[in-house]
Amino acid sequence: MHKLKWSIVFISVLFCLNLFGQKPACFINDSYENTPLPEVLAKLERQCNVKFAYDTKAISKIKITQKIAKLELTEALSIILKGNNLQFKIISETVAIFPGNTNDVVETDTIWKTNDQDLYRTIKGEVRSDESKELLPFSNIQLLNGTIGTVADLDGKFSLRWLPQTADTIEISYIGHEPFRMAVSKINSDNYKTYYLQELKNYLPSVLIETERIRLLRLGPMASTILINPNDLALSQGTGEADIMRAAQLMAGVSATQESSNGLFVRGSSSDQTQVTMDGFTLYHLDHFFGAFAAINTNAVKSMQLIKGTMDASYGGRTAGILEVIGKEGNLKRTSAKLDIGGLSVGGVIETPLDKNGKAGLIITGRRAYTDAFYSPTYKGLFNNIYNSAITLAPGQTVQTFRKTESPDYYFQDANFKITYRPSQKSVLSLSAYAGKDHLYIAYADTSNSEVINLEDKKYNDESTWKNAGLGLRWGQKWSPSTSSNLLVGWSSYKTDFFTRDSTFNPIANSFERSEFKTERTSLYDLNLKASVQKKYKAHTFTTGIHTNVISTSHGLGQNTVVSGYYKQQGNISAIFVQDNWNLGKHWQLMPGARLNYFNLFGTFYPEHRLAATRISSNKVWQMKFSVGRNHQFIQRIRSKSLYLNTPDYWKLSDKKILPVIISDQATIGATYRKKNWTIDAEAYLKLTQGNTTFLGVYSGYSESYPIDSLTGNGLISGNGHAEGLDLMVQYDAGKHHAWLSYSLLNAQTKYNGLDVPLVHESFEQHHEIKTYYEFAGKRWEYSLLWVFGSGKPYTPFQGTYNYPLLNGDFRTVPVYGNINSARLPAYHRLDLGVSYNFTLQNIKGNIQFSCFNIYNRKNIRNRQYLIVRNGNEPNDYLVAERDIYMLGFLPSLILHLSF
Repeated sequence: MHKLKWSIVFISVLFCLNLFGQKPACFINDSYENTPLPEVLAKLERQCNVKFAYDTKAISKIKITQKIAKLELTEALSIILKGNNLQFKIISETVAIFPGNTNDVVETDTIWKTNDQDLYRTIKGEVRSDESKELLPFSNIQLLNGTIGTVADLDGKFSLRWLPQTADTIEISYIGHEPFRMAVSKINSDNYKTYYLQELKNYLPSVLIETERIRLLRLGPMASTILINPNDLALSQGTGEADIMRAAQLMAGVSATQESSNGLFVRGSSSDQTQVTMDGFTLYHLDHFFGAFAAINTNAVKSMQLIKGTMDASYGGRTAGILEVIGKEGNLKRTSAKLDIGGLSVGGVIETPLDKNGKAGLIITGRRAYTDAFYSPTYKGLFNNIYNSAITLAPGQTVQTFRKTESPDYYFQDANFKITYRPSQKSVLSLSAYAGKDHLYIAYADTSNSEVINLEDKKYNDESTWKNAGLGLRWGQKWSPSTSSNLLVGWSSYKTDFFTRDSTFNPIANSFERSEFKTERTSLYDLNLKASVQKKYKAHTFTTGIHTNVISTSHGLGQNTVVSGYYKQQGNISAIFVQDNWNLGKHWQLMPGARLNYFNLFGTFYPEHRLAATRISSNKVWQMKFSVGRNHQFIQRIRSKSLYLNTPDYWKLSDKKILPVIISDQATIGATYRKKNWTIDAEAYLKLTQGNTTFLGVYSGYSESYPIDSLTGNGLISGNGHAEGLDLMVQYDAGKHHAWLSYSLLNAQTKYNGLDVPLVHESFEQHHEIKTYYEFAGKRWEYSLLWVFGSGKPYTPFQGTYNYPLLNGDFRTVPVYGNINSARLPAYHRLDLGVSYNFTLQNIKGNIQFSCFNIYNRKNIRNRQYLIVRNGNEPNDYLVAERDIYMLGFLPSLILHLSF
């Protein structure tokens, strides 16, 4: 850590030396004979290494005949421009030539010390969708013949200030929309204007495409930042429902081989180290159907921003990254509706303006599974696979959950609500709400009579409920062209209720009786408040604010219908932060930041430093980027393991006994190449983490796989780890064709306290992962192919048994396992196909989507289990059997979308 800190200081010094070095004065000794003024200025640019800004057409006919003898540049300019009704002003390192009176020559000491800002041009306004009139956050505003640009804020508002050059053109772009271009000469610097972007069409006419056509993703201005377009998720779904989490998993550095929407495994970190927020509140339960697809309805999402590495100082609380989801505001132009009918659920959307001036909008989305009333083939195949992977059975056995007498009772539902009111161009108020629920009841009997753990036949009755809710309130205010503020209040909750009744078979009564009960309940409440102020001053954009987060957790276990005791925690994480976005000339952007956290349970301050820098080449083809920073995390998700129970995960705050505060330092360096239809991006990173925690479970030396005293943390171990890797993405976008290839190289290891093994490979680590995607968008038909490959994940191998004698003359057989995660499972790969057809029936727009998940039915292994199986009548006469837990096989699905 000491070396890392000195590296940061050294890099900062280099920046300072490069950016603030003073240039020597420039003297001119030359003569001109009837020389065009543009040629004279071009020669002076080369001699003095300065830039001139002027109207080429206006001065092209001016001829200069003059002899200059050892004059300083400003003096030479005064003589050259004299008599041509031209004058100059010096702004930073640029000399602006403009019409004026010859008597008004600007007096200045040196060309590098003047700070006059009069000639700067400013464009300010907001970006909206032409179709729905919604504001488009994180829109990109770029000067085409330069490297100057900016990104709109959360409300789609922006302000860009620069020194004009000849024939400047501004381009405004947003993922999923056609870029908008406008000549700078048409801009009135004093006017605030709304710019409307048309949605990207499903097909393009036969014309020459002269700009980048962005569909699903776009690289952000900072290192490791990606903007994702949820409107293009339909063809990248896979399991029958459009899924924002699976779309994020297709990015380089994010694992796509989990086949689960329950979180993002980013750059060698567990999924709980990546935070997912929606409109200001944190989501803790991210999936439906045991991870089959995301709990967030895509219809409610306007945009997403994924940050994989160092975040700016306004973000905190997680060490791996953040997925920031912005909800739609609703159609501000007209009332519209949408109906979705799929193989698992039915959903709908209603969007409507609340006034005639486009100031207020409302959107309501809802989705409800009909799986508890109708068992579609998609549902049966998906449920049997998922549930058999969640429980432990004898080798060769599977649970057939759909029978004539008994079938699982399962459903899920979710709803989103958001209302937005903009009383003026300078103010916005929004209220966003979310609620989701999963419920399962299932009964099955184990009559194999083959396991030592289960000597008697049993019937299992499991009932589980997962609930997640969130509420976000936001007030944004523009106080002046350079000052704005943002206030966010978010509340969220996560609750689980698990109940099981295990009945033992009585052969005399020929029935199941003598029931055993188990109850487990967990809850989490999260309240956060974040207030920030943004101030623009010259080349700086400062953001400063406070952030406080109150979290309370509760986890209770019971051996009957009453929970006997709870393990409760409540903690407060408070922080202050400051962030600067510093434009250093045309090519450099520096983003230093700092954050100071206070955790009340430890009574300790945790400082964090952040630094990011980008350098754009003069032709905008290359962009170099660098970032380094520290993050802390004060809450972790505990993934419990049970042999027979589908037990829920629970969240636990850091304490001084079991769970430490996670501390992560990460450095990233990379480059981006953009030319015509190609984008190539590469990033290398190093991450050092203190406080990694895992639950080892029964086959790693602990006597119980899910101990009763797990409330106090038995089975949890922690240690320090490192992860290093490379993320590479190649994107091609031209007309109807869109494709990309992403590759991830990863090595993630941890030294856990109390284990003799020096380093343990993380269970989710894959050395190599490849994701390649191709999409063809025609007039009516769209096609997509997705192939995912991942090298084998680590697991703990079984090596045999060992017999040792007891004092009474008997012996005991003990299984022997290899080092933790010392072996590798077979490689993972699958191919997905998507086909979409667009049609119109009078005023109804329709879309039919057919998808095939895992076309060639690859049997990918999720995990490898070991079971103790009886081999005779003696208690110690048993064998250890091996059972592979498989992921999803071939799964077709069909969904219909109707828009009114």
